[in-house]
Amino acid sequence: MSDPINDLRQQIEKLTVQFDALTEQLHERNSVADAIFQEIQTLTDNFEALGETIEHHYRYQSEVMSHLGEKFGVVQPSIYNDLEDELYLQAREAVLFAGAASTSYLQRKLGVGYARAAHLIDMLEEKGVIGPAKGARPRRILISE
Repeated sequence: MSDPINDLRQQIEKLTVQFDALTEQLHERNSVADAIFQEIQTLTDNFEALGETIEHHYRYQSEVMSHLGEKFGVVQPSIYNDLEDELYLQAREAVLFAGAASTSYLQRKLGVGYARAAHLIDMLEEKGVIGPAKGARPRRILISE
């Protein structure tokens, strides 16, 4: 005959061993997840630093070109091609009619994606049609028709 108390003890020991194994696996997985998270954080920090560096260089280049323009009459080249985006005139007309400009407005009005609308907004700003971004507010129109 088997002893029920002894059987229960053996089952408890088995469950304890299984619990310990699962706890160890969970700890290993958490360590791996922590390492992955740290790596992602490092990459994110590096990308942010790279973006800041690029922005700094672009601003420096713009300042140098502006200074040269003032001193020697050098015209700062556009960051866009001389060939205007075929939607530029439509975008210009739309924001002048609306009285304000935003990327989402151009997306809806012209039926374009975010990247295209953002490019058009950048072109409008560069050409002096609209003002700079001020948070989430639509941009101000700087010219009249």
